[in-house]
Amino acid sequence: MNIKVISDEVIKPSIATPKHLHTLSASLLDHLNLPILFPGIFFYSQNNATNISTNKMLDQLKESLSKTLTVFYPLSGRIEDTNHFNCNDKGVPYVRAMVDKRLEEVVHKVDVSELDKLLPSYGQERSTTNLLLTIQVNTFACGGIAIGLKMSHAISDAFSMVMFVNAWASMTNNNGKNHKKLPIYPNFGISKHFPLHDILYSKANVQNTCNPINNRPIAKWFLFEEGKIHILRSKLSSYTNTCTSNKDGDGTEISVPSFAMVLAAFVWCRIKVACYNSAIEIPNIVIQAVNIRSRLSLPDEQSYYFGNVFVNTVAKLSNVVPNDENYLNETLMSDFLKQTKESIARINEEDGFVRRLQEGKIEDLRSIKEHFERESKGEIVLLAFSNVRNLPMYEADFGWGKPVWVTSATRMFKNMVQLMPASSTSKDIVVYINLSHENMEKLLADSDFNSLVSKLPHVKTVTNSRL
Repeated sequence: MNIKVISDEVIKPSIATPKHLHTLSASLLDHLNLPILFPGIFFYSQNNATNISTNKMLDQLKESLSKTLTVFYPLSGRIEDTNHFNCNDKGVPYVRAMVDKRLEEVVHKVDVSELDKLLPSYGQERSTTNLLLTIQVNTFACGGIAIGLKMSHAISDAFSMVMFVNAWASMTNNNGKNHKKLPIYPNFGISKHFPLHDILYSKANVQNTCNPINNRPIAKWFLFEEGKIHILRSKLSSYTNTCTSNKDGDGTEISVPSFAMVLAAFVWCRIKVACYNSAIEIPNIVIQAVNIRSRLSLPDEQSYYFGNVFVNTVAKLSNVVPNDENYLNETLMSDFLKQTKESIARINEEDGFVRRLQEGKIEDLRSIKEHFERESKGEIVLLAFSNVRNLPMYEADFGWGKPVWVTSATRMFKNMVQLMPASSTSKDIVVYINLSHENMEKLLADSDFNSLVSKLPHVKTVTNSRL
């Protein structure tokens, strides 16, 4: 797949940001993330029903982006220092490019390294950047469009990115009308709930111990069909006796694990066995991202907190591989489900965890920091999971219909796993895995892992599109 850049410019807010909003404080949770750019790509087929030319679509995108940035004003600024964002309206780098392929040749077919080409190159040469958002709009030979974004983890999480794209889409669909037409608005006051703590985190130290550029991983995406995940969950439930009608040892009810959790357990199991089977003396740690927005009060029901509003749970798993090969998967997966469920429950306890953070009791966050430092030194095996299947990413309609595919791309760090919906019409799951080159080769050679991966995705065709 070849990409030709047509233009490279900077888009600024249509209305200048007032001076009293020029400085935005980072939050305690922002300090847990390096200022690296994380990716998202939204694919759209040409919709015959719109009767709008591709050039008209592109003009509308630019105009509405400028108006959307008036609402999301921090994104057109820059990182000032580790504690502040300068909302100075310097603008968002905006690239237009042409792709020499048809959309149908790319969606659910190309490797992650090809998807990377649909993203702006900013932030690739250095491990960190002071940019907060970059965008590349790609047009395909058939008239389809892919919008590639990179957003800084210093100020945002996956939820924030999706809500920004949805707002941009809504603004475009409304022909750039007043932003008061938006259904929901960002609130940038998360630092009021979680003020900075000076002794928690040193971004410079973390960058020195874990350089994402020098240790760039390889990324692959794998599609898992709903039917296969269902069979796996039934088999695991039978083995662990964790059906809803059963009780555990202390008499409390255990729920059937979700599709996403079962699949995460399977991926963990196979990575452990394929890549770390010999490391039996090294502790095994799983990090799971948990959105905590539901634990925070908002000034009104038509807003949400924009920023890093999640915390990572820590689960210590068994580092011993069972001798009985017949029950190897089930034993490791059961351990994963048990430990991660307990770690997530600690986060979701009735406001206790969130309240402690707001009171400045950061022992749990300091522990997470220490785990990442130990992983960089090879003292532990650490795998980080995030599940974004419940985010409304397939609701972003720019006026051309909803996206036919929303995807990630290569992330900066190794040992990361992200679960995303395969489409808006199925319960199939796409898993993005970042590993070292050596470990990715081991995983690809693992027969148990390959037995659950579908060779081709099964996604319904959009009937009103011309690919």
